Formats: sequence, C-alpha cells, structure tokens
Amino acid sequence: MSKATIDLDRSRPQVQVELSHLDGVIQRLNQEVADLAGQKQKLTEYLVDYRKQMIEENKFDEDMPLDAFDHEMFAMEENFKAVLRRINELQDLIDTPYFGKIAFSEGSDQEEIYIGKYGFIDHARMEPLIIDWRAPIATLFYHGGLGQASYKTPAGDAQAEILARRQFIIKASRLLGMFDSDVEVRDEILQYVLSSSAGEKLKDIVMTIQREQDEIIRHRPQGVAVVNGIAGSGKTTIALHRVAWLLYNYRKKLEDKVLILGPNNIFMEYISQVLPTLGETGVRQNTMVDFMLELLAEPNLDLLPQEDFIEAIASGDEDLYRDAASKRSEASFDRMDRLVKDLEASLYPEQDITFLGKVLMSRDEMHQTMARDFAYMPLIPRALRIKRVIINRMREVRNRELREIDRRYRDLQKKVESGATLNEDASLSRWQSVRQLVEKVVQFREQITYLGKGSILELYQAGNTMRILTHEDLAPMLYLKHRLQGVKLPYEVKYLIIDEAQDLSLNHFRVIKEITGCVNATIVGDLNQRLIQWEDAGFLELGRLFEDVRIFELNKSYRSTDEIVKYADTFLPNGTSESLRSGEPVQVESAPDLASAAALVKAQYARMREDGVESIAILTRDLDSAQDLHQLLKNEIYYKFIRTEDGVYSSSTLLLSAFLAKGLEFDGVILVDTRPNRPKPDLVKYIMSTRALHRLHVIETQNEDVNFSDGSK
Repeated sequence: MSKATIDLDRSRPQVQVELSHLDGVIQRLNQEVADLAGQKQKLTEYLVDYRKQMIEENKFDEDMPLDAFDHEMFAMEENFKAVLRRINELQDLIDTPYFGKIAFSEGSDQEEIYIGKYGFIDHARMEPLIIDWRAPIATLFYHGGLGQASYKTPAGDAQAEILARRQFIIKASRLLGMFDSDVEVRDEILQYVLSSSAGEKLKDIVMTIQREQDEIIRHRPQGVAVVNGIAGSGKTTIALHRVAWLLYNYRKKLEDKVLILGPNNIFMEYISQVLPTLGETGVRQNTMVDFMLELLAEPNLDLLPQEDFIEAIASGDEDLYRDAASKRSEASFDRMDRLVKDLEASLYPEQDITFLGKVLMSRDEMHQTMARDFAYMPLIPRALRIKRVIINRMREVRNRELREIDRRYRDLQKKVESGATLNEDASLSRWQSVRQLVEKVVQFREQITYLGKGSILELYQAGNTMRILTHEDLAPMLYLKHRLQGVKLPYEVKYLIIDEAQDLSLNHFRVIKEITGCVNATIVGDLNQRLIQWEDAGFLELGRLFEDVRIFELNKSYRSTDEIVKYADTFLPNGTSESLRSGEPVQVESAPDLASAAALVKAQYARMREDGVESIAILTRDLDSAQDLHQLLKNEIYYKFIRTEDGVYSSSTLLLSAFLAKGLEFDGVILVDTRPNRPKPDLVKYIMSTRALHRLHVIETQNEDVNFSDGSK
C-alpha cells in the first residue's frame, strides 16, 4: 500500500536550519551509540572472564553450584542489559530522532524543544536534544494549538505560551517533510501515517496522537478510565501508550505490576509488538479467559467453544441465552453467596465434638469461631483452620492417653516381676493398647473430613441448570472459589488494562477487582462491537463497582477510510462515525453460492496483491463458513487459516471468522457473507467491515450450501 507523498522544499531557509539541526543530532546519536558499544564490549569481556574465573576457582568444590547467586555478577549483568536496551533505543532514534518541535515562552524565557519516542541528552553540554513524548513538558506538543497552555511539574502546574508548533516526517535519518501547524496534527502527517500499512501505523501513532487521545493517555493514574470508542478510534493504541506513559512517570510504583487482559491470543500476539517499540517489556499480558482458567485451576473443566456459543445464540437458542444472561447478572453472585452460606451452616455440628469422652470443641465455640473469630477468611481455609485446632486438641488427648497406657504397662511389669498372676484382660500388651488408640484416632479423623473438603467444580455444577459450561460460567465459578478458598495471585497488580471489554459483564470486573485488589485501570471497548446483544453493558456501568470512574467517548475513526466507515455505519442502529481520509469505494458483489464466492475471493486477492496491499484478511461470519471456504481456497492462494483463539498471527494473509478478528486491523479485507439478509443492526458485519484500513471488498452469497468432491466439510 503506497503512502501519501510529502513534498519538502529544501530551498527554504527554515528547512536548511532543520536539516543542519538534524545532521547534528544524528552525529551525536551515532557517537553515543559508539560509546555505548565500547561499554558493551568491556562488560561482555568482564562477564566472560569473571565466569571463567568462577568456574576455575570452584571446579573442585562440589558444594558450590556454578549458578549460585553472585551480587557482583548480577549487578554487571543488569548494567549490560541497560546498555543494550539503550543502544536499541538510540538506534531507533537514529532512524527517526524526533517528530515534533515546540517553541514556547515561560515568562521572559523562550525555549525550543524537540519531541521524540525516547529522550536524549547531550551530556557534554548537559542539554536535552530530544524530549521523550511521555515527559510532562511534551504535553505542550499535543495541546492542539498555539497560545496559553500548561504542563505538570513536581512543583505543580507550569504555565507556558506556545509560540510555534512544527511537525516532521523523518525516516532512515532523512527529513522527508516539515509542517508548521497551529491547531491539530496536520492532515499531511495524518495522511502519511494513516495511509501506511497496519504494522507501521501501530508503531507510528506517537506522531499523530490527537488532543482527545492524549488526554486519555495522560489521564491521572488514580481511578478507572473507561473508553467507549468506535472501531478504529485508536482504543488499543491509546491503552498501550497509556501503559508506556504510566511506567515512564510512575516506574517505581508500577514496574512489573501492570496487567493487560485482552480477548484472545491472536489479539495479544498482534499487540505484543507495540510495547517493546515503546521501550517497555516488563508488562504481564494474558487473555481474560486464560487468566480466569489459570486461577480456577480445574483440570476437568470442559467449556463450550466460545464461537460455538455465539453461533448457537445467533441461531436462536433462547434457553442458552437466558441461562448465560442469568450468569452475567448480579443474581448469579447472590446465588454463589447463598451457596457459601449454606455450606458454612452445614459445617456446624449438632453436638459437641468429642474424643475419648473429652470435649474438643463445643457446638457454641465452633459457631463463634466460624462466624466471628475467623470470619475474615474464606470458608474452606476457615474450616481447615478450625480443623487444625480440633486435631491439635485431639493430639493432646491422644498423648495423655498414650502416657496413661505407658503407666499401666509399667505397673503391670512391676506386678509380673513380683510374681503376681494376671488375668487375660489385664495382660493385654502395650502394643495392642496403642493399636486400639491409633484406630480411634483414624476413626475420629474420618469423622471430621468434611471440614475444608469440597470440589469447586462439583459444588458449582450441582446448581448449574444447563450442565453445559460456557465462558459465562467462569466469572461466577471463580467468584465461588474466591469465597470458598480464597484466590491469590503469585504477583502484585497495581494497574489493569482491559481491552475489548464490551463483551464482559459487570461480574467479570467485580471478581477481578476482588482478586487483584486493584482499583486503578483503563478499560476500553466499543458497545457497537458486541457479538451478542446482552441487556447489560458492564464496562459502562463500572461506577457501581468503583468510586472514581471517568468515561471517555471517541467518535472519530483513524483506521478506515471515509468510504469504509460510512458503509460499516449502515449496519449500526444509529451510525454517526467520522473519518479523516478518503479512499477507494467499497465494492459489493453477489455470488450464487460459496464456490462462486471462492472464485471471486481468488480474483480479488490477486488484485490486492498486485496493488501492493500488504496485509489481507478473508473474513466470514462464523467458523463453519470459514472452514467451508478453506476447503475451496486451500490449493488456490497462499494464506494462514486460523481456526481457534490460540492461532498464531504470523502471515500477511489470514482466513478467519469475525469472532477471531475482533481488535485486529488489515490493509485490505475480503468479506464473504453467507447470510447477507440478516436484520439490522448487524453488528457482526459492522465488526468485519471495520477491520479494513484501505480496501474493503464484500462478496455476498445467496446459498451457503456447498458440496465437496472429497466429501469433507
């Protein structure tokens, strides 16, 4: 896909000044890389020599493991990693040192600063040559106009007057374009970046962040920021750049404590390229489903595949819909609470717990301990704690009885030694008495096995009317486990990012909040991209769970052309999306059946490839249609068929269903619709249409049945 061209008049004096400045910065960057390369070489030699020395000194000492922790080596290795990371950052800067410049005054002082992906200081002059886009003062660049503005400092807000604002296009160390702008990011810059391929656009967003996007990225870290944005409004890139901004400004507090949750593994792999390009690698990422499954740790959990679940409801399975809706409701957690309460009541014995005639725990003490003393603990750990108390008391009684056995045995021994005659009962050996005591202990332990015992899955399934488990069962089941056993993460979470949140219920957010204890988050989604029209809109109702919630609305698309946006809007109940650029018209054609549609796909794929479209998606409504189409296309064109959420996003052309395409974007999309006459609103078709950046070709079939010569489907 060719980019919009940007002309540069090199005869202009201002251009000459900027070219000279760029050359100077590139020289300093190259010198810094050379200096760091020298440091890297010295550190490498030191680490190799140090390791050899350690091996030599300890080769005869079997008690000294070679991988034992060594503070000096650890410090050197961390220093080596820091140098290597900085070299990578500087090499990025050599390619594109900066993309913006601001001239501003603070009182009588006037300054100019250049804004880039990373900061760079000329240590010889102690002069910042490039300001990191995440730095507070860089807010001035994204302010959106000239005149009075402010930025945050440790001492409070600083006032400044923006005098001039300049934007650059720099690639491969060459100045390709330069514009002075007094309002927003110039259209020329936007056209250049937005017309680029999908992969490049993700990495170049710092050049084109708009004021409303920057406001979200730099929103204070406390509380919950909710973004409801149309397809292509930059929700995901905003969320990821917010992570980078948060870690830059609050690194000590948040490093290794940020968790990103997304819809599926394809999406997570797709976005995994972004944070490293922003200099951030220590961020935990997982899918929402895998996160909950790992915490449930139920090996026999058999879930109905999510795409089958969606298709069943789309096909009119009212029973499944009602069951799933009930599990998304607040009442489902109330049912779990009642189950826990009933289980707690079942733990109370009808009488005192005794052993060998001794009261170990009275019924009243059990009730007080369960309901008051250990009430802060989940039920099963609470019951186990009480069980340990009872067993410890039983051991005391057992030990006293054992001492009594030993005393009786010694007395019998003395009588035997004095010549007394013993009857049969009195002559029972010590071993037999001890064996009888052990049997009584075993019997007692069996009597109290109910304390702290129970399978979460069995308990949950006992009240599950459908018996079929779907993804909507995960939140209430995890909540039940948390109430019964307590769920602890093996790491700390101080900040949450949840993407594609529109399909989640309020229950998902509640259980995640209770388990992580995290009350600071950025939640992004699009109400129009829900695959099932639930009555609730969980991510827009977070004010019921969190005290500090702010909702941002984004209605401008930075992904698709105006033609694609307007076409996609026809499938919404009230489409009012905006776009910033024009492109080719959306092409819609009909085919009598899927076999004919496959021939059209092949032809359109060839045209897109010939026109230089880099990433192409062939999209269908559901997995069945995708599998049928795959049988027709597998020997015709080259692509990767992604069947499940665990598929790998590793090819320039993909064949997949709408469900798996959520959140992704492609330069061109070939949409094959086997059911084009679905009533509107048709959110599945909206989702498929809005995956396209530049080209959208729609093929609608009248008959979805197809016969395969090999009998497969």
